[in-house]
Amino acid sequence: MMRQECVHLEEVLLAARTGNREWDGHVAGCAECRDAVRVAVAFEGARDEALAGVTLPDAGIVWRRAQFRARREAIQAAGRPITVAQVIAFAVAMGLVGACFGATSQGFQAVLAWVSGHWGTALRAAIADHWMLAVGLVAAIVAVPGAVYALVTALSGSGARR
Repeated sequence: MMRQECVHLEEVLLAARTGNREWDGHVAGCAECRDAVRVAVAFEGARDEALAGVTLPDAGIVWRRAQFRARREAIQAAGRPITVAQVIAFAVAMGLVGACFGATSQGFQAVLAWVSGHWGTALRAAIADHWMLAVGLVAAIVAVPGAVYALVTALSGSGARR
């Protein structure tokens, strides 16, 4: 058997929310409206209880914090390409310094000639036998700094979102 919904249910619930007592007579005689009003009053009480300890900050403070956050995120977003360019420039500069040092230092050239004479043949043979390991090592040397940079960027980005 299906229950029929009372035609006055919406008006009764609206009256219960607004504190209007004109439907009290109907609620006393209608079981469905009585149950609905009990549930509505319980929910209203729970909502009032939950909101009792909540204080909202001033709208101006919320707006200023949002503006500061937007500026900070814009500065971080603008700084990322600059940081990448600085890292690349530093790597290139270190490579040039190393090349200049290696080309001009006679002691370094002597050590390099000795190493390549004694170990060069063995090194070339090892690379020929284990070329996949050599490629993996070079890939790791390139990929690890990139992964560290991505991790640091992701962690610093999530720390800014408070």
